[in-house]
This record gives sequence, C-alpha cells and structure tokens, in this order.
Amino acid sequence: MTAFSSATPSRRRPWGDVRFVVGIVLIVVSVAGVWFVASAARHTTPVYVAARTIVPGETITDADLRLVDVALGATADGYLADGALVGDTVTLRTIAAGELVPLEAMGDAAEARSTGIVVQ
Repeated sequence: MTAFSSATPSRRRPWGDVRFVVGIVLIVVSVAGVWFVASAARHTTPVYVAARTIVPGETITDADLRLVDVALGATADGYLADGALVGDTVTLRTIAAGELVPLEAMGDAAEARSTGIVVQ
C-alpha cells in the first residue's frame, strides 16, 4: 500500500518574494513622484501685472501695477518681481491691462527713444 503525503502547499513569506519587493518599491516611487509634481505645481512667484493699459514712454509707478502670485516656473526671471521697480522706469512698448509686466518692456527714462505727448 502506498501512502499519500498530504498535498498542502508550504506557506511562503510574501516579503521574501522578489515580486512583492519590486511592487512595494514601485508604489513608493509613484507616490513620491506624484508628491513632487504636485508640490512643484503649487510653487508661485509674486510678480506685477498692469492695472491699466500703459503706453510706450510712460513712467511706471506703483499705482499702475498690482501684485499677483502666479506659477511661472523657470520663466519667472523675465517678469517684474516684487521690489524690482526702480525710480525712472518707462515702458518701451504697450503693456495691456491685466498683462504680466515683462522686464524687456521696461527701460531707463534717460535711454528711452519715445515718449507719450498729449496734443490738445
């Protein structure tokens, strides 16, 4: 007579399996990646926006601007930041109301080639 051994599978520990470890690593990496992307999207920079239309040659004052927080990323250096407005600054091109104030649209009043003149 032959004896049959019981066919109960041996219990393996799940943390000893390579697939389990790779799965846990993938979950951790994906959670960290989502956290990084979400935190980068929330990073804002305070820059100035034109409160009204500013024409070329017009001197820019604090009354012409308002400060807003925007997410610009790497292009933030191209816009007028908080505290960067100096004394005799004029516009070199028209800046529409609501437009972020680019640094390339501003210049020194002594070097400006055009100005606004009102003829009555």
